Amino acid sequence: MGSAPLVFTNANKDENTAAGIVAETPDVLFSGMSVLVRTPIRDKLLLADIPHLSMHPSIYIDDSEKWHEDYWFLTFTQEFDCWDRAKSEFDDEPMKAPHAELFQVYSYRMN
Repeated sequence: MGSAPLVFTNANKDENTAAGIVAETPDVLFSGMSVLVRTPIRDKLLLADIPHLSMHPSIYIDDSEKWHEDYWFLTFTQEFDCWDRAKSEFDDEPMKAPHAELFQVYSYRMN
């Protein structure tokens, strides 16, 4: 708390510019497994009281160099298992992975 906002830019800006693509600024942006969301989405998530969800003010600088200061960086500080296995379709046996259980999922449902 109290630290400066995080600042993000579009990693594909140069490719977009070269291809003549004008990207709209979406309400949700992904950064790996973490997410940037606009304030109205953050406000709704606050009402859900999701455990271990950390939110930090953020700025997104779009391809036109316009600053959008209404974003929040969301990440989990602990694992958050929201996969509803009873309603999902997946192979019962996990695939082999060094440090995780990975499943082939055909229909994913959240709890």
